[in-house]
Amino acid sequence: MLTQGQSSSFDNQSNTEELNYKVLKTFDKFEIRSYEPALFSSVILTKKGYRENSSDGFSVLAGYIFGDNDRNQKIAMTSPVVMELGDTSKMLFMIPSNLELNQLPSPNNSKIAFEQQGQRILAAIRFDGFADNKKNRTI
Repeated sequence: MLTQGQSSSFDNQSNTEELNYKVLKTFDKFEIRSYEPALFSSVILTKKGYRENSSDGFSVLAGYIFGDNDRNQKIAMTSPVVMELGDTSKMLFMIPSNLELNQLPSPNNSKIAFEQQGQRILAAIRFDGFADNKKNRTI
């Protein structure tokens, strides 16, 4: 399974909360990182192809944080947006660290789930622009 996170230099210059990590080792084209535990909202995606899945997943999860929930509550955007690609695909948005599961509004969309992820060690590859089917094949 390929786990992919996207953030941009714009995010790094704003007040967008980012998932904390520690660089364990740096190589020419990638880093090995240890990511802290975090709570995520997620949606399982069923279309074929990165572009279709990422567009659908982003729309569903963005709707939730922009107020499509039982309290019409807005939730801050965080970074990175994570895509897990495999036999089934999933998009995840990190929940801001000041919120716990029992404090979150219920999503109006039944496809949205919440999951607590423990500490994870992942390889991170930096590249310009946004991910697409071609870049995913070369990774």
